[in-house]
Amino acid sequence: MARNTLLRSLMISLTLFSVWGCTLGMKPSKTSVKVSNTMSNIDKANDEKDQTKNSMTISVQQDFKWGENE
Repeated sequence: MARNTLLRSLMISLTLFSVWGCTLGMKPSKTSVKVSNTMSNIDKANDEKDQTKNSMTISVQQDFKWGENE
């Protein structure tokens, strides 16, 4: 009985803490997008054709700030 009460109290405390944490608000403060295009040659043997490999990389980075909701 005491164990169930302790477990229930712990679950309620964690739920309240989670809800309170969400009210602080997390807002993106900076967003960066990087695009890089790479071209490389692949040298094959004499009897095969050389190949060119094109690759594109796109990366997005967001920095967030914690603060009060407005």
